Amino acid sequence: MVLSSLAEGADRLVPQVALDLGHAGLQAVLPLAAADYCQDFSSDDSRAEFRALLRRAESSQVLEPRPSRPASYESVGHFIVDHSDVLLALWDGQPARGQGGTAEVVAYARRQGVPIYWIDTNDPTSWKRLGESPGGDQDEKAAGPNPGIAPETAELTALGSWGQDFQASRDHVQPPLDQESRDRLTARFATIAGHFAGAYDEAEDRALSLQGRYRQASLASYILATLAVLIVSAQSILHLNHWIILGEVVAIALILLVYHLGQHKEWHLHWMESRLEAEWIRNGIFVAFLRGRTIPGIDRHWSCKWVSNAESVKRVRQLWSDLPTLPELEESDLPLLRQYMKDVWITQQKQYHEDKSGHEKAKHNRISGAGEFMFWGTFLAAILHLLPHSFYHRWHLPDGPIIKTLTLLAIGLPTMGAALAGLRSHFEFNKIASRSAMMASHLGDLEKDLARVQSIDELGKIVEEAETLMLQENSDWYFTIGMHHIEKG
Repeated sequence: MVLSSLAEGADRLVPQVALDLGHAGLQAVLPLAAADYCQDFSSDDSRAEFRALLRRAESSQVLEPRPSRPASYESVGHFIVDHSDVLLALWDGQPARGQGGTAEVVAYARRQGVPIYWIDTNDPTSWKRLGESPGGDQDEKAAGPNPGIAPETAELTALGSWGQDFQASRDHVQPPLDQESRDRLTARFATIAGHFAGAYDEAEDRALSLQGRYRQASLASYILATLAVLIVSAQSILHLNHWIILGEVVAIALILLVYHLGQHKEWHLHWMESRLEAEWIRNGIFVAFLRGRTIPGIDRHWSCKWVSNAESVKRVRQLWSDLPTLPELEESDLPLLRQYMKDVWITQQKQYHEDKSGHEKAKHNRISGAGEFMFWGTFLAAILHLLPHSFYHRWHLPDGPIIKTLTLLAIGLPTMGAALAGLRSHFEFNKIASRSAMMASHLGDLEKDLARVQSIDELGKIVEEAETLMLQENSDWYFTIGMHHIEKG
């Protein structure tokens, strides 16, 4: 059986050949609903080819929605690896050009221990079996010429975006590294990233999935509560059919169902724990690169104390305890260490918080603007409602649709405004925006300090300060969001 997402390119070529030869059936695994997925294809011919292959599949399934399209593509790659005995990768050996790209899927398969047969698209006459874990045995060449990729580059490429970022820092550091330092630090990074990256990917995937469920459930509760009020108001004021009230009953029932399902599944709690776990591991990769095997920094912060019995904390501690012993760094390693910490840790996090601050502030402003519009509408409806009924005689409907509509608006608009205010308060857009703006400022200061360090010891102090700052931010996030469970409307 061939599992494929039927994306453009190799994801169609392999099942097409297998089906034409009659050697295997096709199981289609789609990241999005077929109609939505088709929007990403380049032409009508491509969409027709997709539908033709989908019709030939023995079975098909659409994976659970993710918060973004890139996350959906990454999810389908992980699903196919998790349900495959062998991964056949038609790949040019280059880093992934987006989340869920071939390089990231190959890296994930290696971490999961799934055998990989790589056909280099630059030289399709050759193939090779990749080692099943970064830093493990050398890749086994099976036939044809060498694909021409240096072992260290292939190893970093297999680490996906982690390896890509390290390679960029390594290749652009000034002054350039001598070959011995280059090889030694590449091996050190591959050991650390290979040890942590799989656990990070799992925690990140879990956090994104749970965050999506939590936010959708919270949003649904507010919308359904508003809908229930509008239904009963419309039925009473407009004298609609009595059975319209069934809509209110359904809305309230759905609110209770979503609330109790969320409480039972603990989406909120597990999302927060998974997010903390992902952040602890991500910080750990940078700290371990500099300090090697140390006591995890999470034990110094209150967020860990609050979730001290959680599986996430146990997993992070176990990761640190299982980290192989690494050799001491040399002062000549400082330029690359400083460059990598700056480019991939401090600067990327600063950019993330700058973007997040802007996005959260925009959400706050949009919801506040919509809420203000609702209350101005209510004010206008109330003024018109206050006018004597004789004012409406020109329409010959003193107690007709106009009066009823104004009454409905006077009830419905403030209800929607209150729901928007509830959403704004529930998701803390403004507070998160302000916190991210402060983080970006602090990280900017660290970025400047980092550029001035002249020794490994000085760099260690900056890294410890950065770790403390980020873990404290994680703690503040945990306390802020921890109070906002799924509401009953």
